[in-house]
Order: sequence, then C-alpha cells, then structure tokens
Amino acid sequence: MSNNLLKMADEAVLDGTGLQQGQLESVLGQMMGHQIDYADLYFQLSRHESWALEDGIVKEGGHSIEQGVGVRAISGEKTGFAYSDDIHLEALQQAAGTARSIARSGGQGEVPVLTRHSAHQLYLPMDPIDTLSAADKISLLQSVDQEARRLDPRITQVNVSMAAVHDVVLVASSDGTYAADIRPLVRLNVSVVAEQNGRRERGSAGGGGRTDFSLFTTRSHALDYAREAVRQALVNLEAVEAPAGSHAGGAGSRLARRAAARGHRPRPGGRLQPQGHLGLRRAHRRAGGLQPVYRGGRRHPGGAPRLAQRGR
Repeated sequence: MSNNLLKMADEAVLDGTGLQQGQLESVLGQMMGHQIDYADLYFQLSRHESWALEDGIVKEGGHSIEQGVGVRAISGEKTGFAYSDDIHLEALQQAAGTARSIARSGGQGEVPVLTRHSAHQLYLPMDPIDTLSAADKISLLQSVDQEARRLDPRITQVNVSMAAVHDVVLVASSDGTYAADIRPLVRLNVSVVAEQNGRRERGSAGGGGRTDFSLFTTRSHALDYAREAVRQALVNLEAVEAPAGSHAGGAGSRLARRAAARGHRPRPGGRLQPQGHLGLRRAHRRAGGLQPVYRGGRRHPGGAPRLAQRGR
C-alpha cells in the first residue's frame, strides 16, 4: 500500500513537471552544500469541487486546483522558508536558494539517497471528486431537497451544499526521507427554513469524512441530515419564551430572602441588585446589631452617621 501511495503521489504531483527523484536529491544536496543543517521540500496539490442547490435549482458549482512547493532550510535556531506556485526545476532551485540564504552555518553538504518511507494508513488514497458523476451529484442534492420538503409542509426553503477535496502531499528531506500522503475529504450540509403564522425559524445539519461520496449514496447519511435540519427548524418554530420574574414560593423565593438579608433587592424580571450603603445600614438596624450614634446632636462630619454596637 505504501509503495502504491508514493507512486500515486509521484504521478499526481511530479508528472508533467519534468522533475525526477534524482533532481530532488540534487536540489537538497545544493542546499546542504551551503552549510545548512537540515532541509526539506514539501509539494502539495489540491483539487476542490463544490455544488450548491437552492430551492431545487443548482445555483453554484465550482472547481479549482492549487499547487506549489515549499522549501525549508534550518541552521541552528534559524529557519528559512520559500515557496513557489510553479513546480519545475528552475522554480525549485530559486526557492531553495532563497531559503538557503537565510541561514549559512553547520552541515557538511552530504545528502543520503532518498528512501521511501511507509506510514500507518488512516484512509484510502482515493480521489473523491471522480467517484460520482456530475449528474449523480445533482440527483443526490435534489433527493435531499425533496426529503426535507416531504417531512413537513411548513418547510418553505431548502439549501443543500456539497464539497469534495483531493489533497496530495509529497515530502523529500535531507535525511533521506521520501514520503507521501493522499487525503480525500467530502462534506454535505443542509439548511432549511420553516414558516408558520408569519414566524420563520432555521435548522441545519451536515457531516462528512475522509472518504468518497459513497458515504452519502450507499448509506442514508444525506437524508438523515435533511431530517435533522427539519427537526431543529420545527423545534425552534414551536418554541415559546421562558417565563421570567419572581416566584411565589420554592427555592427561588428562599434565595430572594437570603439575598435581601445581604442587602440586595429584586429588579423587575427577578434579578437582584445591591441596595448600596444606605440599604445596608437599614438592614443592620433591623437586625438589631448596629444603630446610628450622633455627636452632640449633629451628624458625623462626613454626613453619614457612625455605627456602634447597641448598649455602648
């Protein structure tokens, strides 16, 4: 599986560029020859495809390709990076020279022969974009739209989107590592609007994984997303506001009495607010612990009475 993975990555990334494994070794050797401790080349090719269905009509569709190579050179604590959108020998050498010029110490300029490395396979090295035709993709989107509308007549709007990514990564480093990874990804999202008596509410659901479109075609995941989106919208549509305000009894009233004893009073809506210094003094007087004391029949110079223990 590992050799097959590397072969597929080589064909996807390097075919058509004129680059061979020996040329990658030569570029790494040139970088190390200028006294770099470590260097690597990171190639990446990504294909993205997306579809969007609104009210039973395909409104958007897109396909894009992104590719490039990143070069990294490390010398001690210094690291140099460079990047090129073009994958060919001249662009690769220019990027390597840019990264190499950032740090120039250490190393002996020796690069071992690149060795193919294997890794634990977490998912199949497939291209999900090509696993379903364009007509079948549109049919899948329409079936999700129809399922959402079938569940409840209050569903007035349905949006379905679907996307797929095919990501290929190839890495060559100065320690002889030569490895690759092919990462598929698919996702489907459903958003609905329910309307009744002038009130509109939304619901949404979706999912995906590192596999192909069979996740949605051979299983009921796509229709399950539609059902969950409709359920959320109807729950929101039938929801009522939570009651607010003070209660006549129970734990809430006990908490209110305790808060009042600490110098708080309830606001409209059941919330509590501090009464301030004056309210605290009144609370203390009602409790019998403290009382105001006047000097010579006049208030304390600060305008506020001094508090003292009763009986003194």
